[in-house]
Amino acid sequence: MYQKTRIYPLAIFVKTLLVTFAIARVSGTFKKNPFLPPAPQQPSYYHPAPAPPPIVYHPAPAPPPVFYHPAPARPPPPPPRQRPPQIIIVPVQTYPAHPAPRPPPVHPAPPPPHPVHPPPRPVHPPSHPIHPAPVYTQPAPPTKVIQPTLVIQPILYPGGSGGGGGKGGKGCNCHGK
Repeated sequence: MYQKTRIYPLAIFVKTLLVTFAIARVSGTFKKNPFLPPAPQQPSYYHPAPAPPPIVYHPAPAPPPVFYHPAPARPPPPPPRQRPPQIIIVPVQTYPAHPAPRPPPVHPAPPPPHPVHPPPRPVHPPSHPIHPAPVYTQPAPPTKVIQPTLVIQPILYPGGSGGGGGKGGKGCNCHGK
């Protein structure tokens, strides 16, 4: 992977200073031309060192995900200690041979007192309707009277000549001739 080396401004300044002294020492060994006019003195401006290249901070790689495993299950609680069974003695209710005498009856409460004054009568009697509404009823159907009809039929005997007289039915010849 490409890795930048960081350049420190102090190191640049020290290098520039060393190079300048080296050039000044070397140039001092040469003789100057006497015919040349003296070089104009220029003020020495120290330019600031060039800005170092921007440092780009790449975000750190994401940490590996953390997996939280569930906590191990708790061991089951120990079974409760068994207590020895307790013997409970319950008294048995014994009943007397004869029933217990009943308490004397309590006298009933006296009836509530009657009101001294009867309730007042209404001043105005209830009003009756002046014209009562007519009551419509259908007339009853006529009752049927069943009259029994008496039918008299002669009793016929064999050998006789029909009904009639005192000794009828014996075949007398007193009638019908």
